[in-house]
Amino acid sequence: CTFLGDTSAESKADETGHLHLNQLARRMHRFVNSSLVLTHFSARYSFQYIQDTLTRQLLPPPHDANDEAVRRIFMAYGDRWAALTRPPSPPAPPAVASDKPTQS
Repeated sequence: CTFLGDTSAESKADETGHLHLNQLARRMHRFVNSSLVLTHFSARYSFQYIQDTLTRQLLPPPHDANDEAVRRIFMAYGDRWAALTRPPSPPAPPAVASDKPTQS
């Protein structure tokens, strides 16, 4: 995943045999795995920028507890690496008490 951010870099990624993050993000719904390992980021990006961008674009909060999307991304950048984790599922809604009396 070489290119991030600037969408004009998508065509450059195609021309040079690389991948733009947007191309990956559009296909995330097809993945059935819980983790991804991403490497080979352009040196134009900082380690922190890559972490923030991957988290924002690929690890949104789940819709519910049964959401099976990718939950972890392991990224490598030079001699550094990070494990990024998806935010937890939202809590289940509280049980609603019935106004009807129970029958004994």
